[in-house]
Amino acid sequence: MIRKVAIITRPENKSPKVLAYSFQSSCKEIGVDADIFWEGLGILSRMFGVFQKTKYSRNLHFKIRLKIKHLLSDYLFLKKMKSYDLIVISDCSPNAYWKGYYNIERLRKKIKKPIALYEVYFLGNSISQSEILKKGNDFGIDRYDWNYSISPVAEIRGIPSENNKWSCIGLNLTSVEINKNPKKEIIAIVDFVQSGFEENRKMQIDLLKKFPEIKIISLEGDYSITEIRQLYKMASLFFVQFPESFGVSIAECLSVGCQIIIKEESWAMSWRLQDEFKKEFLPECFFIYENNDLLADYLSIYIQEHSHQNLSARVSNTFINSYPTFYYGDKSELKNSFTMIERSFIENRK
Repeated sequence: MIRKVAIITRPENKSPKVLAYSFQSSCKEIGVDADIFWEGLGILSRMFGVFQKTKYSRNLHFKIRLKIKHLLSDYLFLKKMKSYDLIVISDCSPNAYWKGYYNIERLRKKIKKPIALYEVYFLGNSISQSEILKKGNDFGIDRYDWNYSISPVAEIRGIPSENNKWSCIGLNLTSVEINKNPKKEIIAIVDFVQSGFEENRKMQIDLLKKFPEIKIISLEGDYSITEIRQLYKMASLFFVQFPESFGVSIAECLSVGCQIIIKEESWAMSWRLQDEFKKEFLPECFFIYENNDLLADYLSIYIQEHSHQNLSARVSNTFINSYPTFYYGDKSELKNSFTMIERSFIENRK
């Protein structure tokens, strides 16, 4: 029975860290102990033999020095992992599937425990990413004993089941308090620079500068999770400049009443909902502008409404009503997954 979970992730203030906290919180709420190991992925990258081919070339002497330096700490880490019932890797694709990057196979052989991946989407729903990995002779969805995702949607929509070893457990953001109070001023946050999408970002900033009523915050450099969330709580508008696989920042902004501005519906692919006729759409907490004139008109109306309407409450209410598992997580599905993982792992060992 799964009573103790080890979550392995990176220490950087990026989405895998948020997912690690999310998984830990959800485990706690269903009575399962969960510990986070921030340096665990670095250890997994050192688990290759000095003569094995790895993703990034390193000379033999460097590998040997690295092995000797971390020999005791890595040994103790592996020993500690044996005390857990389930290991969860919280990391992004394609990193989690590259050969010669993390030695998941050796970890499984050493500790003889099931290993799961928690990502924003399920690889089986991303045809293009699956093809890239296949062409690179890398691993696919079968690499892990179980797959967790936030959303059931990526390029296509899938149905989680025991057959595909996948559970959709959402995202637990309850530590981010829902902010339904009116914003004191109109603040627009423009997301970090993304390579290849600089022109989109420049256009957004240039257009915003035409509205003196709107204060602009352009994200640059490094922020702690607490610092970035504080900015989201202050903001009214969040500008996305490129296609997101999910966008944890989108979820955090919506939870505190910050409207999402995107140019195309596909830029929020994992947020697509279906109506009764299975037509896909994004709810009104997203504004899609097809051209600059539409965006300028929207901003003008937004400025007028901001002074006499609590727009932030409307955004956060729409978010919670449309995507409850993206804020509270799906603890029932998580609990069910533990039963399925135990059953699957026992059957595979026969």
